[in-house]
Amino acid sequence: IREKNPESPETITSNFRGSEELMKIMAHEENLRNMLKEQILEIAFRLRKEGVIVEPALEWDGSLGPEETVVINRLGFLLNAYTVQCWYWELVEMLRKLILTVALAALYQGEPAQLAGSLLTVFIFLVLHMLLGPYLNQGLNIFQRLALISQFFTVFGGLMFVLTDLMELQGSSAGNGKVVMSW
Repeated sequence: IREKNPESPETITSNFRGSEELMKIMAHEENLRNMLKEQILEIAFRLRKEGVIVEPALEWDGSLGPEETVVINRLGFLLNAYTVQCWYWELVEMLRKLILTVALAALYQGEPAQLAGSLLTVFIFLVLHMLLGPYLNQGLNIFQRLALISQFFTVFGGLMFVLTDLMELQGSSAGNGKVVMSW
């Protein structure tokens, strides 16, 4: 028969079971554990804010419960490319396209104001895209950013071309516009 070791954790715990000392020790241990957790979280949040720690983007994987699974099944074809935080970005893209193709074309058809509005619209959506980085795949974020920059310079070139033509029609010196266009 095996003898119990008087210094083993089981023996010590059984000797102190129900005693006030053990309860105080356990409460103190819990308090220390909570203080340590708070300090660790504080450090982690500070490092995250400073950009030292970066957590991966949340994906649509169904881990948030049955509601997320239902959303994935119904709207996954629209949402899968985007982070969970930017689930609405497809709507933002549709709004951008609607403004560029319908609203500005209907309001300022063929006028320089249409190009100026397009330039402003593309710039605003480029800034939003750069601030949010809505795609899960960073390659897609870079590709979209380059596409918006390309669209910005294309519209800018078109605006310079139209303004040069307008200045020539008005008989004023169009040398400045030609210099910008040739650049």
